[in-house]
Amino acid sequence: MSAKTSVKDQAARAVKPEGSLVTKAARRSLNVVSAADLPTTYAAPDELVQGLLTTGGSSMLYGDSHSGKTFFAIDLAAAIARGCDWMGRRVEQGLVLYLAAESPESVRCRLQAYQKHRGVRVPNFFVAQKAINLFADDVDTKAIIEEVRALEAEHGQPLRLIVGDTLARLSVGANENMGQDMGRVIGRIDQIRSACSKAHFMLIHHTGRNAAAGARGWTGMRAAVDTEIEVTEQAAGRCAKVTKNRDLGSKGEL
Repeated sequence: MSAKTSVKDQAARAVKPEGSLVTKAARRSLNVVSAADLPTTYAAPDELVQGLLTTGGSSMLYGDSHSGKTFFAIDLAAAIARGCDWMGRRVEQGLVLYLAAESPESVRCRLQAYQKHRGVRVPNFFVAQKAINLFADDVDTKAIIEEVRALEAEHGQPLRLIVGDTLARLSVGANENMGQDMGRVIGRIDQIRSACSKAHFMLIHHTGRNAAAGARGWTGMRAAVDTEIEVTEQAAGRCAKVTKNRDLGSKGEL
């Protein structure tokens, strides 16, 4: 064997194993699945609210100030806590945790009004009344997860819905227009959803100065959630419209 051939072979041996090992390792660490291994029948997503919200999913409810966002969220959340139909849609009953980071007193007042108007008590609806920050660090992320697990253990049923009111108060210190900042908040919401797999996370957010442009701030927030609902106040009354629904067919519904 010539010296020239020997050098060439050595170079090939030095490159090929390295490339092969990287490819193989990547395939074994990315949870790859073959299309041929998928079931022949389609499994529809588990619905928390029929045709609207999915179990373990995420949503954003947005609108102008005083448009009725909190009333909307409380009415929907109370229906889940009670296990009763909401706006003609069936729901999965379970515990609700409302993160009242913006105004705990306002949420309490609305809950009192709801119970008085309906003539019911809603024992499965819980309000977190302290300031929460999902941007600064992981402290409140861990606290939410621990609270969910404690409520489930105490009441013997799953927590189905977490409401974050509002995105601005949950991300104090972040620049709403920067993907780097808001991506950190989204990442921590995903941590909560992963740890609390039965819980849907609904964010309440605001429109900007130009309401027609949609929710305020970084547009990647819209891409990150499964469902987006816009609440508006019109001459004929308040209206809610589904502006995005990733897995269910309710986009455009009022």
